[in-house]
Amino acid sequence: MKYLIALMLLITSATSFAAPLEEYYRAYSPAHLRSHPTQQVTKVILTIVGTSSDFKEAHLGITLRGSSKTYFVSSTCVRKAKDLLCTDYGGETTTFKVTKKNGKAVVRIVADTTFYLSETEREVKLSAGTEDSVFSLNIVKL
Repeated sequence: MKYLIALMLLITSATSFAAPLEEYYRAYSPAHLRSHPTQQVTKVILTIVGTSSDFKEAHLGITLRGSSKTYFVSSTCVRKAKDLLCTDYGGETTTFKVTKKNGKAVVRIVADTTFYLSETEREVKLSAGTEDSVFSLNIVKL
């Protein structure tokens, strides 16, 4: 987990050096994954940066079954009611939304969302309405 946090800090450092940082994480237990055999996501990390209450930047990372690699998507987010609606950079469609409550963040994939290892490496896509479309994450104390 320390490696994931350090990686997310490195990714966000250019845009968030002086900006407040929130981080949320979840690693699914083997028992949970056994009871959800079609779930592919084993770990999720979410970093939210920005000083404005209405506009944020979010970086969402996932790790899949059988892999130690983390795939990322970076997004710009706007506040709508209690949610942050996040759109991939350059995109026009909200791909995921974040609802924060009581030290937790619920991430919902609401449209096809593509995650990347890097610009030249393999990609992974998550879609709404699947086993891998809602994640309840705990806040990480920094």
